[in-house]
Amino acid sequence: MPKTLRIVLLSVLSGVLGLATLAAVLGSGFAVTMSQGFHVTAPAAMTPAPRASSDKEDRIPVAILLGANGSVATDVLGPYGVLASSPRFHVFTVSVRREPVALSGGLTAIPDYSVKDVLDGVAPQPAIIVNPAMSDP
Repeated sequence: MPKTLRIVLLSVLSGVLGLATLAAVLGSGFAVTMSQGFHVTAPAAMTPAPRASSDKEDRIPVAILLGANGSVATDVLGPYGVLASSPRFHVFTVSVRREPVALSGGLTAIPDYSVKDVLDGVAPQPAIIVNPAMSDP
C-alpha cells in the first residue's frame, strides 16, 4: 500500500473514531441528565383551581402542557416567559393532575389546571397549546 494512501486512510479512520467517541460521550451525558433531572423536590399544598375570569376574555388563551413524569424546563419556561410578557396572551399550565410536576434541572412546577379542569370548563379553552419535550408523557 502506498504511504500516502495509508496516511489518508489513517487520518480518515482517526476522524471517524474521534466523532464516534464524541457522540458516545454526549449521548451518555444526555441519557444520565434526562434520567436524573426529573424529581419532584417537595410536595406543595394544593389549592382549588381558579375559575376562568371574564377580564381575560380579550386575551388569547395559551395552555402549556406539563408531562406527568417531567418536562424539559427550557421547553416549558421559554415559551411561558415570552408569551406571558405580552398583554395579548393569557398563559397557563395544564397537566394530567394538579400535583407538583418535575422539570429538568431539579425544578418543580404546580400546574394551574388539570386536563379535567379544561374539559369541565373550569379552565379557559386554549386557542394555542404548547407541547414541550417531556421525559415520559
